[in-house]
Amino acid sequence: ERWASHPWCGFIEKLAGVMEQNHFPKLVKAAEEAAQLPVADELEEAARDYIVLALEHQAIQQEYNIAYYAKLSLDRVAKYVGKTEPTYSRNTTDALKKMLDKFDEWEKKARAYWQKYTLQDVDEFIETHLGIFRDECVRMLEECK
Repeated sequence: ERWASHPWCGFIEKLAGVMEQNHFPKLVKAAEEAAQLPVADELEEAARDYIVLALEHQAIQQEYNIAYYAKLSLDRVAKYVGKTEPTYSRNTTDALKKMLDKFDEWEKKARAYWQKYTLQDVDEFIETHLGIFRDECVRMLEECK
């Protein structure tokens, strides 16, 4: 009964559907909404901040997947019709560079969270949450040259 009257209740119930859909614009919007949740104490603040961080991570992961599959698709098409510029660059090189910037931005936020709440193993957290995506992004950018 206490949960039903908590200011986060409606948001968390809505969040389950957003997470199931896993659509990056909706995840971004949910992160923005989460950042506005009221907090009663430091524990709620830490929880809210982590929810925001998690939603932002899920959003950039989904956005990366779009860029990844766009590049794979355009590379296959290019075998038959060539690389049509500027479409190819916009949907491969530019998109992948944008993703690297987003990874860097998210890493800064994650490191700030770890520092604010004096948590350990931030490097492990970053590596396990960004390492594969960042490495693949760099590898695919090399292929675009």
